[in-house]
Amino acid sequence: MRALSRIADFFYPRLRCPVCLTFHEGLCITCRASFLPYDESLLSESESGISMYRHQESVKILISNYKKKMIFSAGDLMATLITEKLSAEEERFDFITFAPSSKSSLKKLGFDHGAYLAKRIGRQLDIPIRALFRPSDKEQKVLERDERSENAKKIALLSENMDGLKGKSGVLVDDVYTTGSTVTACLALMKIRGIEGKYITFSRI
Repeated sequence: MRALSRIADFFYPRLRCPVCLTFHEGLCITCRASFLPYDESLLSESESGISMYRHQESVKILISNYKKKMIFSAGDLMATLITEKLSAEEERFDFITFAPSSKSSLKKLGFDHGAYLAKRIGRQLDIPIRALFRPSDKEQKVLERDERSENAKKIALLSENMDGLKGKSGVLVDDVYTTGSTVTACLALMKIRGIEGKYITFSRI
């Protein structure tokens, strides 16, 4: 299934809107207009990070098409929109990293959705990618709000990937900001190792 989806995306990447799946070259006008901004400020104007869109119907469908239906053109669109946002920044980052996916999420989806986005953003911006985090055992989305914070504390650094990053700055990419537990934990770990970091998420609940 995953292989067939990748083949279809390779040969027919922009023949359907990645949200409503109607025949259209890329994101259709109707779906684009339905994306409601959450935060239109720049990362440089934020202390810790920003979220681009409100987590409403069309944005939820786009993310679901990418993660659950493995329509990779939907993920490519998300990466492109994040890239456009980062390209408007005067502030430049030394590397891009991504929020860790739990083992259960990787098994369920069959791929690392955060790594996929980060790689495409990095390629478009010509910025290196670093996988920095080892996930907690439990998947965040199955937990209650107070449980998420405790679970996020179990995220750890991949020490073998930390070489040369002290004094550098990185941007953490994630798809959805729910409580902020994951991005907060990741940025705190980066700070402990002397790395400046901010986050950008595609949507926010």
